Amino acid sequence: MKQLEILNSNKELNYQKLARLANWNKSEKAKEHLKNLAENRSKKIKILDTITNETTVYNSIEEAARVVGRDSSVIRLVMKNIKEKGISRRINGRYLVVLDGFKVIQYTNPDLKIRIEVTDT
Repeated sequence: MKQLEILNSNKELNYQKLARLANWNKSEKAKEHLKNLAENRSKKIKILDTITNETTVYNSIEEAARVVGRDSSVIRLVMKNIKEKGISRRINGRYLVVLDGFKVIQYTNPDLKIRIEVTDT
């Protein structure tokens, strides 16, 4: 503990450390390192566009959420439903989340019925 107090009491040494840290943070190597950390923490996710029938892999849930136009919490909720119930709901009426090891089963509500009446006038 005394060694830390001695090191921290030297103001000139502290300024040098801060200067080196500031230079490191500005470097391209630091930016690349932070980018790699973010990519390693993020989960890749597949989104199926039901209109074009194309599956796109995104590097993170947040990136996929931006593309589909919803908050990332919506995609997380859909992923949870797929894992727990095996059912995927469409996001914005168009996109489906695809998880490896799970079949894509779309949710349909049998209670919703459309009734059309034709009346002569």
